[in-house]
Order: sequence, then C-alpha cells, then structure tokens
Amino acid sequence: QSVLTLLPYLSPVAPRLMRSSALVGIQRVSPDEAEQIGRILGLARAESEALPTLADGVTLWVAGRDH
Repeated sequence: QSVLTLLPYLSPVAPRLMRSSALVGIQRVSPDEAEQIGRILGLARAESEALPTLADGVTLWVAGRDH
C-alpha cells in the first residue's frame, strides 16, 4: 500500500522520512533548507542551488539516485 506524506516545512522528522521514501518531491524551499535537503538526498550542488529558484508548480522528483 502506498503512503503519501506532505511536509509544509523541513521538520525534525523530515530527514528520516526522506531517506526511507522511494520517491521524494521537492518544491521551492529556502536556501538553508535546500542545503539540508541536498545533503540528505545526496543531490548535486547544482540541484541543491536550484531548489530556492524553482518556479510555482515546478517539482524536483528524486527516486533513489534518479533525479
């Protein structure tokens, strides 16, 4: 059974949830959150730096090591 969890901000449980998820979608976040998310998910520097600049309605999807 699939489970969907939406996080409105980077909460203390977010790292655990992101690491254990098969698929993670990230929309525009602050530069500080982008840096944390990049470390947690092993994103390339360019991907992490792009997160604060994503347009409305744009999502970066991460499935394992596929971005």
